[in-house]
Amino acid sequence: MRLRSAVLASATLSLGIFPLPAGAQSPGRLIDEGVFLLTRGGAPAGSETFRIVGVGDGTGDLRATAQQISNGQRITSSLLIDSTGAPVTYQLNVFKGKTPVLHLQAQGRPGRLSALSSDAQRNESMREYVVVPGATAIVDDPLVHEFYFLPLLRRSAPIYLISPWSGGQQALAVSSGGMEDIVVGGRHTTAVRYTVGSGGNRREFWVDAKGRMLRFESPAQQLVAVRDELPD
Repeated sequence: MRLRSAVLASATLSLGIFPLPAGAQSPGRLIDEGVFLLTRGGAPAGSETFRIVGVGDGTGDLRATAQQISNGQRITSSLLIDSTGAPVTYQLNVFKGKTPVLHLQAQGRPGRLSALSSDAQRNESMREYVVVPGATAIVDDPLVHEFYFLPLLRRSAPIYLISPWSGGQQALAVSSGGMEDIVVGGRHTTAVRYTVGSGGNRREFWVDAKGRMLRFESPAQQLVAVRDELPD
């Protein structure tokens, strides 16, 4: 527990290196928080600490902040979504060691998301994405916690996934299976398995009865992420 508390405290401090969008520092109503332990090809590869809170006066808006540390790279992010699941604001920072190498900011408006990124050489690029309310989400590999929002869309039709970091957007099917037994923090529990995409682009994640994501797998990346302990 001491190690987990230290990781959470470190992430909270690190998220303050760049200013967050307006309202990001409001504590809000806690939805979920925790630490994913990452492995690649079966070898330890770092961790991702995240926090998801409800913001506003019962509007259904949610904010997720996170920090991932893996293979000498550190990523911090802040994502605000509205009650339809559509992205409102997004910020992503990437560091190599202590050196900032990428800063990305995105702003949503009806039907669109505009993203501006700049690298260490101050080269800038702007991209614009189509946003379909109730059918669009931001998922920036290799971040894991953002998959939390996909089940909230509750659609049988494909979901449009925007990846501002790589500059991509694609429509992929998201399907749920039955309850499965998984191990989290050395304890057995049951969770619903969700599958995103198919073939080499397939990713899977497991969600408990309270909507909290417990495990994530990306076969193409040989990436597995599991919560360090089972949430209460």
